[in-house]
Amino acid sequence: MAVRQLTEDDVLSIKKLLEQGVNQKIIAMKFGVTQSDISIIKSGKRYGSYKGSGLFVYGLSQKTKETLRNIAENKGLNFSEFIRFEIQKIIETAPDNLKRKPLT
Repeated sequence: MAVRQLTEDDVLSIKKLLEQGVNQKIIAMKFGVTQSDISIIKSGKRYGSYKGSGLFVYGLSQKTKETLRNIAENKGLNFSEFIRFEIQKIIETAPDNLKRKPLT
């Protein structure tokens, strides 16, 4: 598990460094994560489909992603906009006890 949350730019940078043959341990130290985290990114198990779209979507089959992309396209939205919009709708309609409380 990552010591810190990786940003989209971090993941792109990590993928580029891996392509250049930089040692996974060195990359891990640079980004404050473990070598295992870098290995998972390299294998595509995490962030595998990320190509700079601005959004990570986990746990969806390729067929489901394609279906969602088609729905988004029919609504005139790109995939990231569509997913963010749908997530926002879910958050807005969620019961209060399931919503995150602001930190005080």
